[in-house]
Amino acid sequence: MAEDAREVSQAATTVVPLVVQSLFTVVVSAAGLAAVDWRLGLVGLLAVPMYWTTLRWYLPRSGPIYREERAAFGTRASRLLGGITGARTLRAYDAQGPELERIHAASAQARDLSIGVFGFLTRAFSRNNRAEAVVLGAILGTGFLLVSAGYITAGAVTTAALLFHRLFNPIGALVGMFDQVQSAGASLARMAGVVSLPVPERTARLHGGTLELAGISHTYDDGTPALHEVHLTIGPGEVVAVVGTTGAGKSTLAQIAAGLAAPTSGTARLGGIELVEAEPGSLREHITMVSQEVHGFATTVAENLRVARPEADRAALQAALESVGAGWAAHLPQGLDTEVGEGGYRLDPMQLQMLALARVALADPQLVVLDEATAEASSAGARRLDVAAARVLDGRSGLVVAHRLSQAVAADRILVMSAGRIVESGTHEELRAAGGHYAELSRAWFGD
Repeated sequence: MAEDAREVSQAATTVVPLVVQSLFTVVVSAAGLAAVDWRLGLVGLLAVPMYWTTLRWYLPRSGPIYREERAAFGTRASRLLGGITGARTLRAYDAQGPELERIHAASAQARDLSIGVFGFLTRAFSRNNRAEAVVLGAILGTGFLLVSAGYITAGAVTTAALLFHRLFNPIGALVGMFDQVQSAGASLARMAGVVSLPVPERTARLHGGTLELAGISHTYDDGTPALHEVHLTIGPGEVVAVVGTTGAGKSTLAQIAAGLAAPTSGTARLGGIELVEAEPGSLREHITMVSQEVHGFATTVAENLRVARPEADRAALQAALESVGAGWAAHLPQGLDTEVGEGGYRLDPMQLQMLALARVALADPQLVVLDEATAEASSAGARRLDVAAARVLDGRSGLVVAHRLSQAVAADRILVMSAGRIVESGTHEELRAAGGHYAELSRAWFGD
């Protein structure tokens, strides 16, 4: 959308002055041609139907071409941005190669379409050049006859030819303007399309209760299946942990439970009300999600916390930090007024995750969804993050996607996922005794 906005802005600032200047030049030159000799002026009018024929050929074909080009540019930009912002994730999963191939494919498509558009525009200009050559030849030929008959002088014919030649650049500029207007129109149509996308009415108010995921299945846009007929109930105050290998569907389940994604089929309800129908403000009051990749805004610690509750006073902020064991915030150079983020005090990953958990405590939701939110396994503060998460979950319902098996032990119930399905369910001791997949994971993690 940024590239589309730039295209529209450029057209708005350049097209109007160009039109005024070019039209003025065309009118003055045409008037001068008629003033030299009216007969040569009539010959010059032959260019009008030829130019009009070019426009009739150009306009109906240009719209679809430019729309396709702008769409390809948008795809290329989104691919590049996604690859840059997700570089760490791609490296973590060793997925750089496939993503680079997708970026190359999007760039190649945008390049090929741009070359096609340039060729199309060149054909339009060649039609104009043909009209100019024919009419200029007609003026010179008519002038030769008129000079031979003694009606005008050779100087008058030369002046008329030069005046007509003077029309080439402004007329070419007007044709180029149509090119820019069509490109900007395609960009504006894309922007208007985004604005006019139907927004589903979400007016239902949540009132808490049991989270019910009934027959949840989910397939991504590229056709990749993530969940298959998942059934899950989390009662008030119950904490459920989810474990499984990468790609098992844990994060997708967490996003649906948090109301951040709608299932392809099945229903997700809180207190009997579907999450997809819940008013966004009400949804965030009752459900809060923290993922592994937390963000620290370039502002003070206090304002970072107030993202969760803008009206919170200093006492509430301090209480939220202390509740997750983030007493270190008070010892920063300016305490809660310390600027963090880009250009400010640099918080380490553990501190950023503690800040995110403090936001949860400040928001005080009924249901907390933690998607590997304490996955600082390499950090010396991993144990502190586990304790902080346990404090946030105390007295609340919780769905915890566990990065480490030690995080799952304290849960009321543990789900084991594989290939988008729940394959085991029970407490830590029950699952160990069952001798299934969880028992193998437990032996590998804790030892016999």
